[in-house]
Amino acid sequence: MHKNVLTLALLATLLAGAAAPDVGFAASAASTPLTDLKQIKTIVVIYAENRAFDHLYGKFPGANGLGGATSEQKMQLDRNGQPLATLPPIGGNGLTDASDPKQITTEATKGHANAPYALDDPAGYNVGLNYKLHDLVHRFYNNQMQINGGKNNLFAAYSDAGGEVMGNFDGSQMALWSIAQQYTLADNFFQGAFGGSFLNHQYLICACAPYDFKTAVDPVTFANNISAVNADGVSLKIDPASPASALDGVPKYVNDNVLTPDYFGVNTMQPPYQPSSNKPATGQDPRYADLSKPNTLSPQGGTHIGDLLTQANVTWAWYAGAWQAVLDGTAPTGVAFQYHHQPFNYYADMAPGTAARSQHLLDGGVNGTAFIADIDAGKLPQVTFYKPQGSQNQHPGYADVNTGDLHIANVISHLQNSPQWANMLVVITYDENGGWWDHVAPPKGDRWGPGSRIPALVISPFAKRGYVDHTPYDTASILRLITRRFSLPVLPGVQQRDNALVANGQKPMGDLTAALDMPTSVDVGYSGYWYNASQSGHGFHFEILPGNLFLVTWFTFDSTGHQAWLSGMGTISNGAASALLVQPTGGLFPPYFNPASITRVNWGTLNVSFSDCGHATASWTTNVGNFGTGSGTLDLAHLSQPVTSAGCR
Repeated sequence: MHKNVLTLALLATLLAGAAAPDVGFAASAASTPLTDLKQIKTIVVIYAENRAFDHLYGKFPGANGLGGATSEQKMQLDRNGQPLATLPPIGGNGLTDASDPKQITTEATKGHANAPYALDDPAGYNVGLNYKLHDLVHRFYNNQMQINGGKNNLFAAYSDAGGEVMGNFDGSQMALWSIAQQYTLADNFFQGAFGGSFLNHQYLICACAPYDFKTAVDPVTFANNISAVNADGVSLKIDPASPASALDGVPKYVNDNVLTPDYFGVNTMQPPYQPSSNKPATGQDPRYADLSKPNTLSPQGGTHIGDLLTQANVTWAWYAGAWQAVLDGTAPTGVAFQYHHQPFNYYADMAPGTAARSQHLLDGGVNGTAFIADIDAGKLPQVTFYKPQGSQNQHPGYADVNTGDLHIANVISHLQNSPQWANMLVVITYDENGGWWDHVAPPKGDRWGPGSRIPALVISPFAKRGYVDHTPYDTASILRLITRRFSLPVLPGVQQRDNALVANGQKPMGDLTAALDMPTSVDVGYSGYWYNASQSGHGFHFEILPGNLFLVTWFTFDSTGHQAWLSGMGTISNGAASALLVQPTGGLFPPYFNPASITRVNWGTLNVSFSDCGHATASWTTNVGNFGTGSGTLDLAHLSQPVTSAGCR
């Protein structure tokens, strides 16, 4: 009760009289409240596979989708730079996988108009979200050649799947579409690196490309690992026997392999530890992969986001669907576990036998059952990555969209009912575009990316509702968010990317906070009485109100011993408060009190710096006489805290 009485008394004092001074109320009331990311206690990242934005969300209301593509952006060119008369046919077995409900053969894909098209058009191929389809090439140099400096007009020319690249679905049939309508869909989110899953999983955790030390040491033995690249550094050397036109066949290259000429791994390489598609060498520790295999990546020693989280005492884990079943050799048929989708399994500090591995590389269970159990129990670490098993990750060729969509939507339902939901933020995105065309030009960054545009959803009690976020993001925006929330050092690759964007005349990537609508932050834990023990005859009362308003009353004396009651209002931000104080005089004790007799003098400025909930330093300046030298400081302790459950930031 005392708090409310003091607040009303202070407001009455501030408002009394017609000539009230400016104490900053109008400015602070109109200011935008600061967001408090510390309200986010758990960040969950769900990493799906191989879908471009236009491919799934090209018809999403309010998004920059297919309707925003120009005729020039939709037109695919042949390798000679001229428009293709038709889209190239889809080679191999055609559009569909052998397990799909019906077969669309190569012959049936010939003569298709040179334009984006609906895969699920009843008058066309009429294939749905339950089709696996033909996997498309999605490699480091291919992606750059397809993007063609931002024109995105060589996707068909440099694909191994012909006109399939231009196909899209009506995504409104997806459960995740409905979730995107409820929360935030980012329509300007780009894969962090050019190319495929291997490199983009690495980029997710380190904003870097891995380095193959064995090839650097012995480039002769492992010469075939090194891609043959043109002088521009972004395109592959074409084999002289390659078909001149995409209509005559897929392109052939001199050597499109796993490494750059300076030994960075950019296409699929296998982990040096099990699970890996490369088994142990004879006599080798069975927990390791054969390190002499050309496509086994050397163990990595650089810094990843997990290292920074561990150093900051922030709990974290990577949950992989079917991880333990694959290690045990008991995974059911059809799980389609992908070894190169486990990026921490390439790092020496996560090697078999380390405490870090058992603590941070966790089994998600077949069909995600173990992960869901931890969700339901409220046991997720502060930063949680979830990689669904292959059959549920939406990757073309071995997974359809529908199965993964339903699985991820089910995971979201469990997260929304988790004990941790009230302070949770979930990001669903894809590792890369999977070779599918998208019309938006990626920003020009550094040598690694960004690559093509991909979908991303931000789901949280703090997310903006029914919102399409147009802020430029890339995969490392997830790292930017984690870094900002937990006050971590910035990974070098994140800084490198932003520096490159700025050097190319663009803005740094966002950190996903534009998708959030955080509650007004109020430092209520600082409210109450404050005093200095050596000067216990006077003291302060501070009141923190919504909008970061700071109300103060200082019960003190002037230099002649007369009692003084100083009061004011200002703002507080991140533990630093400031207020302009007034000194009311002329009042008499009731019943002789007369508001008209009160004179209010602009006394000066009070600044308070809070070091924690119990300690602060006050400093002041005044031009009013009889108050010492006109300035000073005083150390304060918290005498009482009316809101005992409140914390301080």
